[in-house]
Amino acid sequence: MPASRSVHAWLLPLGLLLLWAGYFGPWIPHAAAALSLNALDLSEWVTYLPQVRSGALALGRLNFLAPLSFAIVLSNAWAWQVPRTRALLLVPLLGFGVLAEPFLLYLNEPELQSQIWILFATAGGCVLGAVLRGRRWYWAGFALLAACGLAANSWPLLLLRPVAGALYGALPGLGWGWGITQLGGMLLVVGAALRQRSSAGSAPSSSHGA
Repeated sequence: MPASRSVHAWLLPLGLLLLWAGYFGPWIPHAAAALSLNALDLSEWVTYLPQVRSGALALGRLNFLAPLSFAIVLSNAWAWQVPRTRALLLVPLLGFGVLAEPFLLYLNEPELQSQIWILFATAGGCVLGAVLRGRRWYWAGFALLAACGLAANSWPLLLLRPVAGALYGALPGLGWGWGITQLGGMLLVVGAALRQRSSAGSAPSSSHGA
């Protein structure tokens, strides 16, 4: 049990760190810095593609804002549950500001009005994390959310790459930002599962001692 505790103690913060660093790292790399795009760049860039505008490519702004939303909610959930990390709630708060910026700047655009629900979903997830902290299956829910985020974050770039390749003249590689975002999600799933197992294993003994 102590071994699993020591493992999840660093897996969870490391996974979150990779999630944040990966989101703002290059997802589509290019030798020219101006053509190297991270996920936040892609959330805007993808809206100008004719294939997206015509509906031929089932992608949109939210596909590349979703990883940020998951990072915010998961960071908030971790900070509420772990002692002495409440100051880190500033991280998801700043992330929420980044997520909200396009909606606040272009609030009158019909497209953004129809997508503003992601702000409410993200805020709701943060509130839920605070309300449910300390519950028996908290970390199981965390692992499930991280797994959903991992699944949602992995495929949009793979779908977009051929289109980017046609525009760039060559199929771009998968940027390290995308790669460590996926790695961060995996570490979060494993770390939360270990934390849940550790919590479940210690519950009977603690209740017996009481």
